[in-house]
Amino acid sequence: MSGRASRRVLRCCVRCGRTGSHNGRGLCESCYDYEEWHGNLLAWPRLTRTADEVVADWRVLGAQRATEDVARRIGMGLPALRRALARARARGLLT
Repeated sequence: MSGRASRRVLRCCVRCGRTGSHNGRGLCESCYDYEEWHGNLLAWPRLTRTADEVVADWRVLGAQRATEDVARRIGMGLPALRRALARARARGLLT
């Protein structure tokens, strides 16, 4: 192990219902591996947004609404939206 603490969160898998660590798309490790192996991973929607997606939503909604309202409308928690916007500003995607 690299010395860094694991950042995996225990969640209930959207496919099998078991609680455990997740690789992404709401799937536990075994379900993720299964879906990837069988070529079905794209059938499971991503649960995160790219920086470009957040910036695009912010440009449409952010000028007219409070940050809390934007977060609710795009389905993100307020702290997550604030972190995503800070990262986008640091990368020069927002001024």
